[in-house]
Amino acid sequence: MSSLIRRFYFSAFVNSFGSWLTFLAIALVVKDRYGAEHVAFVFLAQTLPSIFFSRALSELVPESRQGQVYLALQILLAANSVVLCFSQNLFLIYLHLIFGAFLKALSAPLFNALVSRFTPREDLQIVFTRLGGLQAGTLAIAPAMGAWLKINASIEILFAVDALTFVLAAVALPEMLKKIAGASQTGVKKSVSVFNRFLSAPENVPPSTIAALKLWLVFLAIGALINAIEFPAFSRLAMTDQEIGFAMAAWGLGSVFSLIWPLQFDSFRLSLVYLVALFAFVVAPGPWATIASFGAGGLFSSYLSGALRARLQLSVPKDFNPLPLWAYANQLTQLLNLIAYVSVGALLTSLGFGPFAALTLICGAWLCLAAYERRGSV
Repeated sequence: MSSLIRRFYFSAFVNSFGSWLTFLAIALVVKDRYGAEHVAFVFLAQTLPSIFFSRALSELVPESRQGQVYLALQILLAANSVVLCFSQNLFLIYLHLIFGAFLKALSAPLFNALVSRFTPREDLQIVFTRLGGLQAGTLAIAPAMGAWLKINASIEILFAVDALTFVLAAVALPEMLKKIAGASQTGVKKSVSVFNRFLSAPENVPPSTIAALKLWLVFLAIGALINAIEFPAFSRLAMTDQEIGFAMAAWGLGSVFSLIWPLQFDSFRLSLVYLVALFAFVVAPGPWATIASFGAGGLFSSYLSGALRARLQLSVPKDFNPLPLWAYANQLTQLLNLIAYVSVGALLTSLGFGPFAALTLICGAWLCLAAYERRGSV
C-alpha cells in the first residue's frame, strides 16, 4: 500500500468523524433551543446545494488543479466550523449549513476523483471498500464520543474538533498541492448552466458507464430507503434507546470489519448477500434479530459500495476526467436521499411500514438481477 493511499484513508476517517460530531451538535442545539420543527429545514439546507450545484461547480475546476482546490476547500470548511464555536444562533447555524453544503457539493466528488486518479486501477475495489468502511465505521464511535464531549466539556468543543479534522485532512495530503501532470489547465470552456447540468449525465461517457451508474443509483436508493424506514422499524418492534444504539453501532462495526478484511467478490454475489441482509431486517421478529441484520447490512453494504464505485470508475477510459462523473453521482445521491426522506415522511402514516419495506426489497432484487446480467463486463 502506498503512502498516499494511507493518507487518503486517514483523510477520509477524520473528515467523516468530524462531520458526525457537527451533525450531532447541530441536531442537539436545534432541537433543544429552537424546536424539532427546524430539523427538516436543517436537512434541506444540507441537501439542496449538492442537488443543484455539484455538477456546475465541478466544471469550473481546472483538471490540473483539482488537488489544490480540494485542500483549499478543507481550510474553508474548517473556518466554517470555527464560527459556531463562538455563537450558535439560528441564523448562523443556517448560514453554516448552507455555506458548508456548497463547499461539500464540490469537496465530496473531488475526493473520489482524486482517489480514482491516484489509485492503480487493479486496486480500486479494495481502496473504495476500505474508504467506505472507514467513513461508515465512524458511526460506531463518533456519536458516543460526541455525547461524552458534550457532557464533560461543552457543545462548542464538537465544532472545534470538526474544524481540526478538516485541517488534518488537508495536512495529510500535501501531494495534492502539485499540479496533476498532463491534465487540462482550465475548466470546462462552455457556459455552465445550473439547470442544464441538473440531471444530465456527463458528456462522452461510454454505455458501460451509464450501466454502472444505474447499478450505483439503485444501491443508493436502497440506502436512502433504509435511512428513511429504520426508525419506523425500530418503533414497530418497540426497541429501547439502548437497543437502537446497538443497532446503529452494529452497522458501523460491520463496516469496520470490511476495512480489516476487504474482499473482492463480484457485484452479483455481494448484492445477493446484501438482499438476504435486507430481508432479515424487514422481517426481523425482535430487537436482536434487527441488530444482527444491521451488522450484516453494514458489512456487505461496504463491500458492495466498494465494488460498485470501482466498477463505475473502471467503466471510463484512463484519461477521462473523473470529477464530472463523481459530481453527477454525488448530485443524484442527495436527490435520492431527499426523495426518500420526503416520501416516507409524507406517506408513512397513511401507508404504513409494509409498502416501503417491500420497495426496499424490490430494489434489492432488481440490483441482483442487473448485476447478474452484467457479470463479466466492466
